[in-house]
Amino acid sequence: MRERLAFLSAVITSVLVLAMSGLLAVKLQSDAQAGASSGAQNLDREEEARFARGRALFFSEGCAGCHSVGGEGNPRGPLDGVAARRSREQLRDFAFGTGTAAQELPRRIAVAKSVYAELSDADREAILAFLESLH
Repeated sequence: MRERLAFLSAVITSVLVLAMSGLLAVKLQSDAQAGASSGAQNLDREEEARFARGRALFFSEGCAGCHSVGGEGNPRGPLDGVAARRSREQLRDFAFGTGTAAQELPRRIAVAKSVYAELSDADREAILAFLESLH
């Protein structure tokens, strides 16, 4: 009888340990997914903030004097869809008059874009992020 009671006790303990292990695994997986989702939401918010800042800089720094986006700005230089036509490097070069674009742009435009060298790296990256969103 004692042997049977000891055996039942061992079986019940094993079942409880397995059940608790399974619950713990489910909880850890759920927490990991929630953390990843939260990180993605933070990234999305950061991207949205950088996009909004880039858009604001596009207008405040005078880019709209030569270019338009979504019907706002100078219609002679529309940038809608520019990200589908240019790589990130090309967007950077043409936006700020650097790299290969410095030789391709007319001299007066390259000179006009030279003022963007005074912008901080963060501001230039924000404008670039805005331009990259224009598909």
